[in-house]
Amino acid sequence: MTPKPLDPDVALWLWLGVAGMVLSALVLFPRTRKARTPYEESELVNQFFVLLIASGTYLAMALGQGSVIAGDGRQVQVSRYMTWAFTTPLLLLGLASTALGSPIARRKPVVAGLIGADVIMIVTGLVAALSPQGSAQKWIWFTVSSGAFLAVLAILWTTLRAESRATGDDHHRLFLRNNSALSVIWLLYPLNFVFGTEGLGLYGQAPTTAGYTLLDLLSKPIYGFFALAGVKRLVDGRAGGAPTLNP
Repeated sequence: MTPKPLDPDVALWLWLGVAGMVLSALVLFPRTRKARTPYEESELVNQFFVLLIASGTYLAMALGQGSVIAGDGRQVQVSRYMTWAFTTPLLLLGLASTALGSPIARRKPVVAGLIGADVIMIVTGLVAALSPQGSAQKWIWFTVSSGAFLAVLAILWTTLRAESRATGDDHHRLFLRNNSALSVIWLLYPLNFVFGTEGLGLYGQAPTTAGYTLLDLLSKPIYGFFALAGVKRLVDGRAGGAPTLNP
């Protein structure tokens, strides 16, 4: 893949993304070997692979690879959508695992529907990004992607929320905590799309890249350590017989 030249400000934000993902993965890796329960192990490994995948795709973007030139001359980072296509299902599996406990397969159709809607959201979002600026096609595909996003939120906040209550109070509180944080962060992504170079073009490539990089750092390393802190408290509470995750 032939590297494409990057604006220096764009490259700076991408290298900041590389640094954030790599350093976070290095910090998290030793913890994956110290899990005390299968649930804690699955959450640690999930979050580690989220960071590992993001490290690789951010490196590709920072090296000028993984982008294509759209028909209207805009540079679209396909690698970013590849990041989301692999990492968002892992993040959703983490939430589903918290809601359902073990085995997660007891609501396999629900989990499959959640992941399916997520993949549709990412793929149609990429089609929207590649569509010509100002075209009807762009906003049609954006609407389809947004509809899939609403389906993801609906499954999280209805079916899985109810399932978390059935699993137990500790899982229910942890699910609400983590789901609320991730939902708020994810709601900001469409705004950056709409106002940045992939949508209305109200600001340029560097601010658009900065927005996505900051959101990725929030939704991956920062959210990951936040979610894992709750998992640790849940496991600690069970081990000590004490109440867990109280507000």
